Amino acid sequence: MANNTTNTTTEASVKECKNPFEIFNEHTKQTFFVQAHMANAAGDDENPALENHHRKFSRFSFGIINAAGVPATANLNVANVPGILERARAIKDIDMKARLKKEMSGEKKEREEEEISKAYTVKISSGALKGQTPAQVLLEKGDEGRKLLSTQGNYLYKNREKYPGNVKQIEAIAEAIGLYDHGQLKEKAAEKTKEIVIPLTFKSKKDGNEAGSIKALKRRTRPNGKAFVYQLTSELHVGAEQPFVFKIMNCYAPLAVLENGLLAPQLAQKESAVTNTFALSMDDFEWLAHQMEASIRIFEDAVGKKNLATAYEQNSKNLKAAGVKARRQR
Repeated sequence: MANNTTNTTTEASVKECKNPFEIFNEHTKQTFFVQAHMANAAGDDENPALENHHRKFSRFSFGIINAAGVPATANLNVANVPGILERARAIKDIDMKARLKKEMSGEKKEREEEEISKAYTVKISSGALKGQTPAQVLLEKGDEGRKLLSTQGNYLYKNREKYPGNVKQIEAIAEAIGLYDHGQLKEKAAEKTKEIVIPLTFKSKKDGNEAGSIKALKRRTRPNGKAFVYQLTSELHVGAEQPFVFKIMNCYAPLAVLENGLLAPQLAQKESAVTNTFALSMDDFEWLAHQMEASIRIFEDAVGKKNLATAYEQNSKNLKAAGVKARRQR
């Protein structure tokens, strides 16, 4: 009996996948994802074949969907990636030393934490004051900060049964306000517990822009003339449980054309603004870094041979053209 089975992959045998270019996805109350969109070099004088990547379109797309289901997206040019990852790994040593110091301090650290009020150590986990300690809010904003903390405290109190973790924040706010009202809030204590934050942005030699600069997509322009604007920033919070923090800002704003031809978003007239933040653990960030580097390497392996052949062919044509020109000039 003849066997009609073949080894060829048919279209029907390929599994369905809604996000085939996704290389990373982390989901908590929010969702953080990254997609790899590699594009081949144009193969001209502006973007030679052996660059392997299209200077404009080879990119990673980042997205954060907040707890309310509102997304924010941004692109990162592939040329920015090696520098960011190199910087991240260099300053990661600072974070690792801070963690080792934290673990080795033992009982001494516990005694110090007992002596330091919660006002200086407990961070607010939601709202406009997210990421700040009550002491920081009061030292920076004074009476205005007191009002903001009172409002935040009332909100946390109403939801304390649903979220038991709110109690610790409520106590910290109460202690901070008490210290503030009695003139006992100390800047030195706040500085002692202040988190060290190191940005991961850098200058790109490809386009002259910072990786974390505000950029616009003119092709996504609304009928009112306002274009889609985005900003992707990342930073390392030394000693934090989830030290790598990504922030994406989206909005729509009118664009002004500068003398150098670059588009400058007029943020004073922005609309539909949203800013989403997501933090990754050390291990999660290392996996993301691996996935990004692997995506670049796999793409370059796939197109490299063809691009090398293109470069040789172009060079051969150039030599022939130069020879013909030389003969004509004799």
